[in-house]
Amino acid sequence: MVKDLKRKRKNISINDFADMMGVSTATISRAVNNKPGLSNELREKIRAEAVRIGYITNLQEETEESTSSNLIAVIASDICNPYYADVITAVQDELRKEEYRTVIFSSGDLVDDVISMIQTAEEIHCAGIIQITAPSERIGKTIKKCPIPTVLLNRMLKSCETDVVTLDNYEAGYGVTRYLVERGHTSIGYLKGPAVSSSSILRFDGYTRAMKNYKLPIPRQAIFEGDLSMTTGRHFASEFADLGEHRPTAMIVSNDFAAHGFVSGCLQEGIRIPEDVSVISFDNNPFSAASEVPITTVDCFAEEMGRQAARVMVERIRDPGKRKERIVMKPVLVERNSVRNLNEPQIRTRQLGVYTGKALYKL
Repeated sequence: MVKDLKRKRKNISINDFADMMGVSTATISRAVNNKPGLSNELREKIRAEAVRIGYITNLQEETEESTSSNLIAVIASDICNPYYADVITAVQDELRKEEYRTVIFSSGDLVDDVISMIQTAEEIHCAGIIQITAPSERIGKTIKKCPIPTVLLNRMLKSCETDVVTLDNYEAGYGVTRYLVERGHTSIGYLKGPAVSSSSILRFDGYTRAMKNYKLPIPRQAIFEGDLSMTTGRHFASEFADLGEHRPTAMIVSNDFAAHGFVSGCLQEGIRIPEDVSVISFDNNPFSAASEVPITTVDCFAEEMGRQAARVMVERIRDPGKRKERIVMKPVLVERNSVRNLNEPQIRTRQLGVYTGKALYKL
């Protein structure tokens, strides 16, 4: 279908046509697809020019094709990350039941690339966009102008109102910090995710609030920032080792992928887990269980969020005027072997659903 559209348009992109007409790409899309939100005069002017320059050679055929599209765009920052892979697989499985197909974009955290992908999804007449990356409020402004329905998955934006399926990331950050404090840790460091990720920001905000509420100092020398890769985890294990006697007794790591690298790097540096440092992270992907020391982690419900996002998207396409939906999932901690209890005797503070082995601790 994409190749056919390019043939019809004689290589004139929606961006080029919008520049020629002095309007936004969203305005072009509304006019070409006969969507509301434009004056009749502007709509007819754009449609007439579209035919004249060959942007569309058969307007009726193009409109029918766009309105019957069964293609959903999924935009993620890193499809190699197991978390995103699990989410995308669940999205595809759920959409397949409704006879929708997916086109996957991997953007990194480059704002201009994400914006370009949204515009491409519009240009190839996707029926909707499921967005798992939103590295800037500029993305929200682009979504707001785009006539295609969008569902944000584990991302939040202040600049646009749209359907959202997310984890309560603030509570996740607060909860893991509380979990460590209840086990006697008073010096807790943090390996943050990208500064442009709303989920990473909210988790770190939860951590800083918990530290403040427990009147604990934040060990600035042990606050690191990087991406979500295993290589980054290993790199910061080396920096952590260099802290010597100033090392905190526990580290919160932004995701399991990085935590696996951090644990591996610490062991290579002769730092024992959890005897010398406790480690806790987020996602509950296979790396957390398969690590050299199985990692205590927050289950972020990748598959369930993917299914919910697909459901919300299908319902939005069927009923564009329905009230915006916001689904917030509560974090659950999967307790393994990477956290040491420093209290003697055993912890006496509030416990909810904490058992040994693989049981879940409700944050």
